[in-house]
Amino acid sequence: MQWFDERVLFKVVMENQWEEVVDIIKEHSPCASVRITTSKDTALHLAVSDGREEILEHLVQVLGDKAKDALKIKNDHGNTPLHLAAALGNKRMCQCITDVNKDLVGQRNDDGHTPLFLTALYGKVDAFTFFCQICLPKGIQEYYRGARGESILHTAINGEHFKLALLILNNYEELMFTKDEKGLTPLHLLARVTVKKLPDVSLPHQINDQTVIAATFGALSEVQMMQAIYHFKAQEVNNPMLQTVRDSELKRRSCSHYKPDTLKCCGISLLLREFRNTFVQ
Repeated sequence: MQWFDERVLFKVVMENQWEEVVDIIKEHSPCASVRITTSKDTALHLAVSDGREEILEHLVQVLGDKAKDALKIKNDHGNTPLHLAAALGNKRMCQCITDVNKDLVGQRNDDGHTPLFLTALYGKVDAFTFFCQICLPKGIQEYYRGARGESILHTAINGEHFKLALLILNNYEELMFTKDEKGLTPLHLLARVTVKKLPDVSLPHQINDQTVIAATFGALSEVQMMQAIYHFKAQEVNNPMLQTVRDSELKRRSCSHYKPDTLKCCGISLLLREFRNTFVQ
């Protein structure tokens, strides 16, 4: 194979001539592992960052067996192309990369974050769900911690990604009790957010994912939560958020490690009893 000037590759990438990029790497496969920007990104990094799904798939295809090593290359932030795909929440690109090398799911960048962690950081529900399917055989504990000991549940709540936080809470209940390096649990973070963002939970339009999480953790008083439910009852009987509260409590009670005195009690049992008596015919 003849020598090739990587500056040509950089030029065609910057000009968005992606089909030519594929042709170059097909003829000169080592170029796929060359860092061509000041931030040490490869052509694969740049294809992901630019959202070029089909181009990424073509590059992986033309690289063949060499794709596995090319996808391991990290930029100056320690990110592989999979980290970037995860941060964007692009499930298709995540699947393309993990089909070649599933071990990349456990790689940490310079901030100590795995691709799974980045989906929680940026609230990317679809990509998070996809990674969970890959992580479960080894145990999600291997992937869910950040550099400061924070869990994916800490991160989702802190970023106010409440739909994702509910998903995490319903599937990984043990994370309710995790602490970061400061000794803070997800409940501590939720309390801070609740004080700032939930001034009057008795209003019907305030029944949302955040309210449900707060009720599940015990961050809201029973009076506040009951007021919210009774007000919302006039609008809609079959509310999925209320169903989630009930389901979360039932699952929590079934956990072998559950201890009632571990959580700050807010009368959630009373809430559920009243919920059944009032709403369930």
